[in-house]
Amino acid sequence: MLTGADRPIPNPEVCPLFFGRPAALPVHHIFLATRARVPLVIALTCFQADGKYHAYASEPIEMDSHPDPDVALLRNAEKVLSVAQGFIRQTPWQWSVPLPVWPQILDLVPS
Repeated sequence: MLTGADRPIPNPEVCPLFFGRPAALPVHHIFLATRARVPLVIALTCFQADGKYHAYASEPIEMDSHPDPDVALLRNAEKVLSVAQGFIRQTPWQWSVPLPVWPQILDLVPS
């Protein structure tokens, strides 16, 4: 399965924390991986000093179970997003999302 984990969605039912703020991000891939009991892998490319794009991938991220499926969904989403945050922090100038990940703070951003 491939998804844009940092591509915001309209009217999310759950908003996992992403860089410390609730974010309007998709979680269906988390739901599917949790139900199927399969790990997820974060994959990305970064432009490097050698003038080439290099591909990187995380170790498999195991989904945790919880008696409350809503809690499992949120915890697993934040677990996966935490790995994504680590990659983004390595080259933040290469991360670009043209849609608002945090729509609730749009009023704070100067236009």
